Amino acid sequence: DLYRLPIVELFVESMFRSLALLVGAAVLALVVGSLLGIAAALLRRHAWAGGGIVAVTTLLSAVPAFFVAYFLQVFVIIVGATPEGGKLLPVFGFGYDSHLVLPLLSVSLAAIAFTAQLTATRTQDVLDSDFVTTANAKGLRTSWILAVHVMPHVRPVLLEALGGGLRVSVGSLPIIEFLFQWRGIGQLALEAVGVHDAPGLIFSAVVLTTLFATVSAVADLSRPRALFESG
Repeated sequence: DLYRLPIVELFVESMFRSLALLVGAAVLALVVGSLLGIAAALLRRHAWAGGGIVAVTTLLSAVPAFFVAYFLQVFVIIVGATPEGGKLLPVFGFGYDSHLVLPLLSVSLAAIAFTAQLTATRTQDVLDSDFVTTANAKGLRTSWILAVHVMPHVRPVLLEALGGGLRVSVGSLPIIEFLFQWRGIGQLALEAVGVHDAPGLIFSAVVLTTLFATVSAVADLSRPRALFESG
């Protein structure tokens, strides 16, 4: 009655909307997080540069997602406000266009920070190993050393980092979707509580629990493999 949609169509559409945010968060975490982690490891002997990257990622991982979402909304409204009524980005509503930018940033920052931290730690360990020291002594290019000698040892950690970061993203989905009126499965769960819709709440809870369990399994199953390949 609230959305003027059949119950099956409503839940299927909501699941895909939530999955769009999580898939986007996973891509950003793998790309941006891994690049930040590798940069921090390469700059480990430069205190200001390397330490600055670690400090920023640590700060981002400590800030609640709902605070990030609210700050981004206020920032876009203030900066984009003009006498003519202009705006930078939409601060609420659904759409696979510019509407996706703010909720995606809000839900993915924790995953990016977590991935960057674990990637930096593992990359530093590999860069300080004997075989990398030998490769540097032979005069090999840094890009070649990273691609051939470092990344095969770092890649398994990316799965563990991604799984750990996405657990935070799944947990923040309800409030993020509610703030941006994204109408995903998380927002439906909150609205089901408000209208005392037990079946809707149960279905939403099962979907969110399944997502959380899936990303947790990815993180847990990748950990023994990472330890094995690093041994």
